[in-house]
Amino acid sequence: MSERPGVVEVAFAELKRLREGEEPGYAVPEAEPTPGQWYRRLHEVPAGHRLEMIERMFSLARSELQSRLELSDQLKRIEDLEAVGRRQASVIDSLVDYVKVLHRDPERFMSQEAVADEISAILSQ
Repeated sequence: MSERPGVVEVAFAELKRLREGEEPGYAVPEAEPTPGQWYRRLHEVPAGHRLEMIERMFSLARSELQSRLELSDQLKRIEDLEAVGRRQASVIDSLVDYVKVLHRDPERFMSQEAVADEISAILSQ
């Protein structure tokens, strides 16, 4: 017997190597297949269809990544708008409090300049 493995043994060894990582069976229809089940499915379909499946998976992954990036941008915008809303609410509360003070003690702020200075201070906080 030759020391060099025969063609059949080499072919079986290569086939075994290529199929490493496969998992038998299929997932429940409602569940996502495991990576090993996907790998097995890829080996069970014709080569042309296999490449289409791989392209579709990459396309879906790119779409999901794009969606996540857009969602992240939208969440940041919402946070920014919430901060603006809190700032505006704080300014409105301060203005309401000042109007109450003016209503209770109008003589304290007889000059328009004093009122303008106080409103300017409130708006710049």
